Amino acid sequence: MRRADLPGLILLGAVRGPATEEPAVLAELDLSRPKTIVLDLSPEELKGLQEYFVDPRAEPLVPLTQAETALARALSDFTEVRMPAPAFVGAVRWAEARGAEVLPIDQSDESFADLFVKHVGYVDLLRRSRAERALSKGKYGKPGSSEEMAIAWAGRLHSRGGSLRLWNERCRIAAARLREITQGDHPKPIACVLDVERWQQIVQMLSVAGSAPSAI
Repeated sequence: MRRADLPGLILLGAVRGPATEEPAVLAELDLSRPKTIVLDLSPEELKGLQEYFVDPRAEPLVPLTQAETALARALSDFTEVRMPAPAFVGAVRWAEARGAEVLPIDQSDESFADLFVKHVGYVDLLRRSRAERALSKGKYGKPGSSEEMAIAWAGRLHSRGGSLRLWNERCRIAAARLREITQGDHPKPIACVLDVERWQQIVQMLSVAGSAPSAI
């Protein structure tokens, strides 16, 4: 897991899937005691976690796309994998147990669909399909950890063209949303749990000249 500290904001980068990410995130939350937790989820994803997964007795079926299933298999080479992401489920439970505010940072399904249509064309879809097939066959290099795997996987899927433009725009929107939250009247301190493959780019976007964050 990764961490960067900015004024009033703690940015954690976690991998979706590995069970080991949950205790790492919870340890950071216990240390920083945030009053607001921002998650790299859409409003619909957050609502689903709150309604179906915060109660530890709930075990509904989690539908996965073919690409998500392939990534989960790849990550399982390093550690136990669970879905939905333990790091995010654990963060929601932590917040609700302590009365902390929980906010989503990613776009709604409708907004994402509009952005996808704007940036991703037919050729991009063909490239993505080929990339997904290659990844499902194990063509992602030789990552040494689940974190390296997640970053390499995302890099292959969003390497160029419309897919890269879509990726960059989503990161830009997430960074802008984080700025709004930190500058607003939400209870502080604020912690944000990001997908590790987006963590570095969003940290850089939030950094300003002369006040770059410390990163771990």
